[in-house]
Amino acid sequence: MTLQHADFPSGSSGIWGPDAGGVANMDDGVYAYVRNAGDVFSGGCIFVEDPDPNVTGNVLRVRQVTNNNYSEHLRYVLSSGQNVAGMAARVYFPSLPGANVYTPQIFNFNDGGNNRQVALTLDSTGACRVRFDMNDTEEQYATPGPVFVAGTWHHIEMKVDFTAGDIEVRVEGVPVIELTGKDIGTGPCAQVAFGNQNGVGQIQSPQWIFYKDFVIWDGQGSENNDFFGNVQVYMLDLVSDIVMPWTPSTGTTGWNLLDESPANDADYISADDTPPAACQFGLSDLPEDVTSIRGIKTFIRARKTDGGDGNLQVSMNSDGTDGNGNDRPITTIYTYWTDVFPLDPATDLPWTRFAVNEASIKVSRTL
Repeated sequence: MTLQHADFPSGSSGIWGPDAGGVANMDDGVYAYVRNAGDVFSGGCIFVEDPDPNVTGNVLRVRQVTNNNYSEHLRYVLSSGQNVAGMAARVYFPSLPGANVYTPQIFNFNDGGNNRQVALTLDSTGACRVRFDMNDTEEQYATPGPVFVAGTWHHIEMKVDFTAGDIEVRVEGVPVIELTGKDIGTGPCAQVAFGNQNGVGQIQSPQWIFYKDFVIWDGQGSENNDFFGNVQVYMLDLVSDIVMPWTPSTGTTGWNLLDESPANDADYISADDTPPAACQFGLSDLPEDVTSIRGIKTFIRARKTDGGDGNLQVSMNSDGTDGNGNDRPITTIYTYWTDVFPLDPATDLPWTRFAVNEASIKVSRTL
């Protein structure tokens, strides 16, 4: 595992859909915690139009407000504890926070008990700051001057090595904080979060942060185990049935029942107790200006209807060769299941745009 997660593609709300209904599904197996925008105490998450008037499409908005007891907004659990972990995203601040108010947290690295180990925060000057433990006495390391401007998208990357105590933050690919040999807790990192806030007894007006092109990686393996650079996330839609032996809930085709954002659980395909052959679906193409690909992450929303056995497996098919995801038992509650395919299964090399455009996705009932 190297690439752990990718979400919130530029110009799109991705699989979640452009409203609060999609946000409500985000903790169905993908995120460990999501605070919905309907929570009046802490704001929360919602998809809105891109705040940049020169850019179209939807982005994730995290709204932070006044109550220090309601601080967490979005959290993702890594596949396993990691001694090296990194996050990247495009981030937009419509305004900088005022002085003497809560400090908006851009990224957080947490342990298995969800205790914050390291955070990247935003200052009222536009400087960013690395903080440990998030209390008034912890060590803090700030950039010497502002690195963020209100009303502008910035690409931010942060990597933490919990074994060596090293931390690096990059903005637009340029290192702005480089720390070595720091005491940053026992590690390893087990969870990451963003959109939190910190403060002691302060009251503030709402502080909004917008996110897109969100990526999480770890330090394992030989591929994608370091800074990704200024990458974008794209969503590939289902566009056709290649093989569809399962039973559609309505009509005769399957792909058009599965391409909705957010998911409509009234539309589905099903397989009975005697597993049929795998379904196989064609995908939309990547834009022509894509030159390199770090990996593919698949999302499937599924359930079984009773207490019997029911396993599903997702595969990416490239030039007739299947790369298989986890063979996993399905529950009776609709849940998202995800797999990562960092390499082209036909070549065991990084994906190319041509290979992705020719690839297809397969879904198998294995038990």
